[in-house]
Amino acid sequence: MRNENIYHSEAEVDSLFTSLISENGKAVNRKLDAIHLVCKKLVNKKVDVTVPLLVKHLTEAGVSISEQSLYNPKSGKKANPYKLLYSAWQSYGSNKALKMAAASAESRRDSSLKDEELAEIGNPVLRYKIALVNAEVKSLRRQNDLIRQVKELPIMPNYQPEAIEGDSTQSLPRIQYNQDLILEFLKGNSFLSFDDKGRLYAKRAISKGVVLSPDDLQDALLSTVDGDIDG
Repeated sequence: MRNENIYHSEAEVDSLFTSLISENGKAVNRKLDAIHLVCKKLVNKKVDVTVPLLVKHLTEAGVSISEQSLYNPKSGKKANPYKLLYSAWQSYGSNKALKMAAASAESRRDSSLKDEELAEIGNPVLRYKIALVNAEVKSLRRQNDLIRQVKELPIMPNYQPEAIEGDSTQSLPRIQYNQDLILEFLKGNSFLSFDDKGRLYAKRAISKGVVLSPDDLQDALLSTVDGDIDG
């Protein structure tokens, strides 16, 4: 079974699309072609490709497909081609955004991505990754400034500067990421919601194997028990 991979170029996604087309019939290929075209358009416009947004564009194009058809990892006994193609575009789009953010932060000597700029990124996973890159750039910049200042000091006998310790680049972004995941889950979805007493209930019948939450939700919830999220 083909696994979901990390995609760094549009050519890699195109290659996967060609392979999927050769493995499936006309009905599936029609939807694959539509998914491919819509995702390519969104990624090239620097838009975060989410399942609801993709379904909306497909519906407007006259292609009927449910959100669950893009979430389910399998279609029968084989890997779900819709999810494979969507995930490939999402992977490429995320990596493209990360590269652009890193290049932008590196080129701007006296500035980095601001909190309000990070907040505009809709995907919590992508926002967390970019926040890590941003924090690392800030840390490296401070270290370079300290090294430059040490080099400019007059030479003194038996003087050795202390090692410069790097800043932690994961704590705050990780906390924000966990908070975003939990808040996203609390909003409910097409299967689950909360009643007026705060109880979680199923909005309709749920089949075995249906994915009901975003990735990493378990770790986010466990972190609240460990005290990683305040409040």
